[in-house]
Amino acid sequence: YTTLFRSTFSTAISTTTTIPKPTVKSSQSASSATFSWTLLDGVTGYQIYKAVGTSSYKFLVTRTGRSYKDSDLIPGETYSYRVRAYVKVGNTIYYGAFSPVIKITPTISTVANLKATKSSDGLNLTWSAISGITNYQIFRSEDNKTYTKIATLSNNNYVDTNVEKNKTYYYKVRAYVKLDKLYYGKYSLVTKVIYS
Repeated sequence: YTTLFRSTFSTAISTTTTIPKPTVKSSQSASSATFSWTLLDGVTGYQIYKAVGTSSYKFLVTRTGRSYKDSDLIPGETYSYRVRAYVKVGNTIYYGAFSPVIKITPTISTVANLKATKSSDGLNLTWSAISGITNYQIFRSEDNKTYTKIATLSNNNYVDTNVEKNKTYYYKVRAYVKLDKLYYGKYSLVTKVIYS
């Protein structure tokens, strides 16, 4: 287009130019996706479009900054995003081309690095934290066959005080996301410990 627009670093200029595509980077958690891009000189803002599964793209949001986080995504669903910059001159808006499509499929990771260590209060359980989940569920067994849920919590450590000397315990942990319903990740590997 040929028009007047104000550059970030200069006074109003007259130019013929093409609004470039944003270069978009993404990251994801169990229930969200975050997008970031380098700010383009002279543009007014950025429009983000989103498609769920095989549906058509719909306008999601306008941003003037360099990032956006889309939350409450359903684990296992596929989401597609694309971003374009625009310049507003008076009452006229000029749009650039869309960025390449970015596909996101949120996944609840399997709990990893579950450890059980003896402490003065009982057995201390720790594991690696997972981003974007709602809570963890801890299950315990004395025979590695029948498991009972003993706790639900948001942090990645727990002290089991209901233990007896010289008994063997088995533990496993899973994470979940609470949205319209509960979405569960897979169980961790079982950890065995003898409390003595």
